[in-house]
Amino acid sequence: MAKDFEQIGHKNIELLRFYISKQLNDIDKKIVNNDSQIKGYVYASVIDILIVTVFDNQLKCSSLWFKGLICFALLILFYVVSKFIATMSNYMKEQEKKAGRDKDLTDNVLLQIDKFDNIACDGLLICENYIKKYKEEKEQYIKNFYLHEIIHYLTKIVDIFRPIYAEQGSYIKDDNKEFLDSYRVNNFIVFAKEINKFLCDELIEIRSGTGGTHSDVLLRNHLINLNEAISNWKTI
Repeated sequence: MAKDFEQIGHKNIELLRFYISKQLNDIDKKIVNNDSQIKGYVYASVIDILIVTVFDNQLKCSSLWFKGLICFALLILFYVVSKFIATMSNYMKEQEKKAGRDKDLTDNVLLQIDKFDNIACDGLLICENYIKKYKEEKEQYIKNFYLHEIIHYLTKIVDIFRPIYAEQGSYIKDDNKEFLDSYRVNNFIVFAKEINKFLCDELIEIRSGTGGTHSDVLLRNHLINLNEAISNWKTI
């Protein structure tokens, strides 16, 4: 009997502990979610306390209706101050978020420009070098290697340049050294078109054909995608 009572007591204590813990977590979430509102209440309460403290002696000697009037005025003041503080706090938070979003956007733009400078432009030179090697080479298996590498690097180049071309206003600014100059972008487009033309001429049978091996199908898809992307680029 005693053991049963102890078990029930233990269960009740556990339920009470769980209930209190849950309520504290709910309160904590409400405080976090309504941080600005609570901050407004705190400031308003402090102002009300200060006013009451300053007029403490006058209130003691005042009539009941005057005390009621003061209480009503304090309630209005509490509401106005708390709303004002909450509104200002929310506004400042939104400004901080906006500044953070703007910074992230700028960082992403500069990162993409860095990829353009150090990967895409170098990739064009690598493709050009492979083209020269391809034209000099006699062995077909080595020529095939060069062609596949050209396609590989040109695909990476297109992936990097695609967002830059799509959002030119965010990336191309002649009056800002952090961004891309239009003449560099135009030279890039002309260069990429020449490499794409070389691939189209050399692999016209694969690009315009059907069927073939699995490798031929993959190669054909790459060529079609590259040609569709690059042929639509226009100089600025």
